[in-house]
Amino acid sequence: MTYNQAIAAQKAGADVESAKLVWGLVQDNPKDKALQGMLRSSYDRMGSKKKADDQVWVVLGLNETAVAVPDVAGYTAKVVKTSDAGKTLTAQGTPEEVKQFKSGETQIDLWYYWNKKQVFAFAGGRQVGSANWGEFGPETVAPKPAGAATKG
Repeated sequence: MTYNQAIAAQKAGADVESAKLVWGLVQDNPKDKALQGMLRSSYDRMGSKKKADDQVWVVLGLNETAVAVPDVAGYTAKVVKTSDAGKTLTAQGTPEEVKQFKSGETQIDLWYYWNKKQVFAFAGGRQVGSANWGEFGPETVAPKPAGAATKG
């Protein structure tokens, strides 16, 4: 029912309301690629570009082209401790899941902390992105175009 409410709000142009409803669905179903993608789109429509861009990292690892690392403990044991990835490992602990995908010639490693509702993206040990789907995106939305009606 909440999904239908989110779609109805989206169609009515109530972008922030729709995004909040989708965000709630993602909290209950964080591994659902469709919902995470819908949240990314919702952030984009409400004008929260940073959250929309960050959300891409969550979705990329849920795509069919991403491959799960079968031995996360063995993988993290090889992480260079002075790298961005090593610093994240020290701060966050061992990720619950690691997915890998190729972007051109670059391999991107996505570290999922499902319980913390975060993902960190690394390329060669250097952090290239992150997302936190546990915090709703900024309430500030893109300004209305000049001359747009406002409620007063």
